[in-house]
Amino acid sequence: MAPDDRTLASYLSDLRSGKPTPGGGSASAYCGALGAALGAMVCRLTLGQASADENADLTELAETLDQMVDLFSQAARDDERCFARYQAATRLPKGTDEERQIRRVARQKALRRAAEVPLGAAELALRSLTSLPEIARTGTHHALSDVETAQALLAAALDGALISVQVNVDMIEDAAMVKTIVERMIAARSEARECAIRVKAELNARK
Repeated sequence: MAPDDRTLASYLSDLRSGKPTPGGGSASAYCGALGAALGAMVCRLTLGQASADENADLTELAETLDQMVDLFSQAARDDERCFARYQAATRLPKGTDEERQIRRVARQKALRRAAEVPLGAAELALRSLTSLPEIARTGTHHALSDVETAQALLAAALDGALISVQVNVDMIEDAAMVKTIVERMIAARSEARECAIRVKAELNARK
C-alpha cells in the first residue's frame, strides 16, 4: 500500500476549495482513520499498567487499529478516484444509440465502484468499533474520554460513508446488487448501534 503523504493542511485546503474532490466519502474515511488512531493510542498508553494477558490483547488491538488507519487512508484516496471515473464516464459521447449504450455501461460500472468503496470504508469503521468495548474495559482511566471520542469519530465515519453509498445506490440499475448493498448497509448500522451500547456500558462501569 502506497503511503498517504498528504499533509493535513494540504488536504483541508483541497477539501474547502470548491473542487468536487475530495468530498464527503473521502472526509468520512479520514474521520475513521482518526478514530482508529485514537483507539490505538489508548491501547499504547495502557500497556504496562494491565495484566500480561491484557497487555498482549491491547498490543494486538493496537496493531489491528494501525492497519485500519492505513486502510482508511487508502479508502479516502480510492473514493476520490471513484468520482473521477464517474465524471469520465459521464463525459463520454452520447450522439448515437451505440455511444449512449457504451456511456450507460461505463456509468453503471463507475457507480458500482463508487458504492463499493465507501461501503468498504463503513465496514472498516465497524471493524474498528468492535475493538472499543475491550479498550473501554481495560484502558487507562486517563484516556477513557479518548475511547468515547474514538467511538464518536468511527460512528461518524460509518454514517458518512453510508451516505455516499446511498447516493450511488440510488442510480444503480442492477437490482440484485442494490439488494446486497442495502442489506450490508442495514447490517453495518445495526452492529454499530450495538457496539456503541457496549462501549457506553463499559465506560459507565469504570466511573
